[in-house]
Amino acid sequence: MVEYRTDVGAAPAVRNLRLAGTPETAAPLVVGSYHLNYASTTTRLAEAEWLTTWNDKWERRGNRRIRLPALLGGDNNSYPEPGADVDPALPVLEHIQDLPHRAHRSYQGPDSTRLMDTRPDNVLRTAGLEDVARYLAVRKGIGSAVTSTVDAYKTHGPQARIDRIYASEQLLPAVVDVEVVDMKGLSDHDTVLLRLDRDVLADILNNPITQEAA
Repeated sequence: MVEYRTDVGAAPAVRNLRLAGTPETAAPLVVGSYHLNYASTTTRLAEAEWLTTWNDKWERRGNRRIRLPALLGGDNNSYPEPGADVDPALPVLEHIQDLPHRAHRSYQGPDSTRLMDTRPDNVLRTAGLEDVARYLAVRKGIGSAVTSTVDAYKTHGPQARIDRIYASEQLLPAVVDVEVVDMKGLSDHDTVLLRLDRDVLADILNNPITQEAA
């Protein structure tokens, strides 16, 4: 009998939500939860590329189109690109004792050198989805935002910030704080909690990016 894992990746759960108290003319907010593939860097890259489409949603309003901002969070099973000084350092491949895990968290780069997998983070940020914790650390000086979300393991390497929330750039003024909630005894991953300024968020949704409809 062959047993297959069911947690290696799944389609994201995405909904268009309206902020209570805003008029019907306000833009809805695209909110999504995702889980990138555990074992395949190739699959994770493709999944991240598909996630970028949620930052490219428009809604027609008469002769105009409004852009729907996105808020996406999940288990990335990969690392953020270095950029915030206080971010946990990338693991050293040779220090990861579990050989399958080396393969799961790295990909073959130039000259057959294996590199730690940061490609999903790069793809999402290239598409205008900012890592909100990185934004707070780099732009606001809130270093606690980039706290690790998984503990260090002898087999899997040092602590890392695997779980992240990404927001469309136009939402960043509403970002107030990111907190990592300790989930010991409940999960091997901690929970990332994002706080937004409601008044600023409402203003962003009430004045969305628009363009002339084709």
